Amino acid sequence: MRTAVIGMQWGDEGKGKVVDYLLDRDYYEYVVRYNGGPNAGHTININDKTYVFHHLPSGVLHKKVENIIAAGVVIDPEILYNELAELYRNNIKPKLKIDYRANLILPYHKILDAEKNKRIGTTKRGIGPAYQSKIGREGLRIGEVISENEEVDEELLHFYLENFLKEYLEPLGLEPKESIDKTEKLLRFYLSQLSKYLADTRKILYKARKDGRCILYEGAQGILLDVDWGTYPFVTSSSTGKNGIYSGTGVDPYLDNVIGVIKAYTTRVGEGPFPSEFKDEYENIGNFLRTKGHEYGSTTRRPRRCGALDLVALRYSKELVEPDMLFVTKLDVLSGLDKIPYCVEYEINGERTSEFPVTLKELENAKSIFKFANGWKGNISQTKKWRNLPRNAKKYIGIIEEALEIPVRFVSVGPSRNQTIKKNF
Repeated sequence: MRTAVIGMQWGDEGKGKVVDYLLDRDYYEYVVRYNGGPNAGHTININDKTYVFHHLPSGVLHKKVENIIAAGVVIDPEILYNELAELYRNNIKPKLKIDYRANLILPYHKILDAEKNKRIGTTKRGIGPAYQSKIGREGLRIGEVISENEEVDEELLHFYLENFLKEYLEPLGLEPKESIDKTEKLLRFYLSQLSKYLADTRKILYKARKDGRCILYEGAQGILLDVDWGTYPFVTSSSTGKNGIYSGTGVDPYLDNVIGVIKAYTTRVGEGPFPSEFKDEYENIGNFLRTKGHEYGSTTRRPRRCGALDLVALRYSKELVEPDMLFVTKLDVLSGLDKIPYCVEYEINGERTSEFPVTLKELENAKSIFKFANGWKGNISQTKKWRNLPRNAKKYIGIIEEALEIPVRFVSVGPSRNQTIKKNF
């Protein structure tokens, strides 16, 4: 069985929990991160302990799972090393493979990111500049700077750092806080610690698929942040949908299942158009959701912008992702609202439309047309069975199913893996 877990909004849908839940109940032998970098934060709660992974696949907490960071991911050696060190401190020894071809995020990429992408509102983790270096054929692959005997090529590393400094930072009048020698020394340490994990993951995945192994592909960010199909230019720098699996791993996944992950409302971090954002008379609902849902970026800690469930955007996402089933998260956060707004159409320049705009100009002028679902009272976070959910909560899920014509198979009512309700078809 080969399954992809893909976010259908602007990220932060709860994909980490979804992957962890599936691994706890289904037999998967591989979990694969195929895109993005440490700008994605996947949060997993197990036995009242919270883990936040920016780089590592969410399967690292499962002993029998082989975790793969594929070539489509850009790697920050410091962040990846620190995440691994934290696991070892908790007596967790993950099975991990990193593709030789994955490009590195150098410290200077982060400086450039902070300076050049202020309008976009990035995480300042150097993701965009690292992908620019990759596409411009100026990037440094992790397998090139580490030799077969797991030693760091100091001369090559120094060359890349010095060249980047002269070509990109100095013309902008930017100076690193640390000297090039100190930066190089730190990188040598982190890279040397990661060297034992390097492998040709394309070959591993090709053989695994050919042998009929069970593979779970874990998408980072959401489809509305896709570099081609998202709300450009307020997007990430990689392909976040199914197309990213092929390009990121080098293997046609031949997917059996695609699970689309949807938060029961909508959030967005940073800048960019957000038609269903709660503003003006609805601002108090946004504040309620942010507080109750702990809506702060797992990478940046920035407050997330909160808005209504957007059926216009989700219908567009459905066409891009083509999920077989849906996993709705954070339904419990809506408990306590008397009326729950949800977006059914946009109004653009005085005209109504149910189509997601193609251009940024149209999207920025879009105003949401809301309908209102009846809310429910009480705490549903300990509810175990679909039949025991409040009637209006089930009706709310029905609104999503009817609009998207795709069954909701799972509903999350809390952060832990056991706070998940399986809804039969």
